[in-house]
Amino acid sequence: MSCCRPPALRSLATLVLAMALNTIAQAQPVYALYGTLDVAVGSFQAAGSARLSQVQSGAMHTSFIGLKGEEALDSGAKVLFNLEGFLRLDSGESGRWTDTPNDGAWSRAANVGFAGSFGTVLLGRVPNLMFTHSRPFNSFSARLGDAPTLSLAWSDPRGSMAHIDGDTAWSNALSYVGRPQGHWIFALQSAAPEGNGHRNLGVNLDYTPSGPFKINAAWQDVQVGLGGQKESTGSLGLSYDAGPIQFYAQAASIDDRAQGSLTKVVDMSLALPMGLNHTLLLAWNHADLNTDRSQASTLRLGDTHDVSQRTTLYGVIQRDQRTGLAAGHSLAVGLRHLF
Repeated sequence: MSCCRPPALRSLATLVLAMALNTIAQAQPVYALYGTLDVAVGSFQAAGSARLSQVQSGAMHTSFIGLKGEEALDSGAKVLFNLEGFLRLDSGESGRWTDTPNDGAWSRAANVGFAGSFGTVLLGRVPNLMFTHSRPFNSFSARLGDAPTLSLAWSDPRGSMAHIDGDTAWSNALSYVGRPQGHWIFALQSAAPEGNGHRNLGVNLDYTPSGPFKINAAWQDVQVGLGGQKESTGSLGLSYDAGPIQFYAQAASIDDRAQGSLTKVVDMSLALPMGLNHTLLLAWNHADLNTDRSQASTLRLGDTHDVSQRTTLYGVIQRDQRTGLAAGHSLAVGLRHLF
């Protein structure tokens, strides 16, 4: 009987069907499995420590596996979720390091939220704003994920210097990242106490103009221990693309009121493309602790070779110095794969 329908009616029916199919297609959720696999072999020695020759997971970027998804809503907004867990390629175990046995299955991220014209809102365990937004401001962390300043300020293994408390992700967190306003992006994060949990607050501001300069400013206030003492940290990051060379600089002040200490950290680095998919990386980091006038510094030289869009070979040599300790020297070659 379709042959008897007027052409206009057939066209309308076709249009309605196409719109319905398009609506159904838009409503289908999208899922993705992704992550970073990083492993290196070499000789590793921190200042004042014994030398270890080993295969090390996450030498330049802590390995992890993630699952994310999103679903479009009729309003134009999206519902999204992120699940990310650390793993160690050298042993097949979960977690970041052998001395962090309490890392949960999804300790890197476990959150759900909304994204739209208003920005992005996430609830759950959310990556720390100061940590994630400072990474693009060092030549090593911008390309490989880790940098001397991150290792020193976030995970000092000997406890001889104050480090940034609050972990690289916050539990019981509410995070908001606004839509770009001109060249500015504002972000706010809070973590509510739960039982013996800590109340944390973080603020982040990115300035990304079309020119060669980029700037990041961040501040966070974290409760330390059960006594209610606070640690406040402020950081500033700068990057400048001078054409063949990219320059980076960072500075941070860590005021640990629980310990009565103030640590100041300065970091400078550069990236120099060498051709044939090679990039030379150089970074220097220095920290001062006011309570006992102890100092720490790290000098790192590296070379990366991109064998594909997702796979990078790298070699790194590093000198680690601490007040009162013998200097440590490390040499490693590794492979990082993104998927």
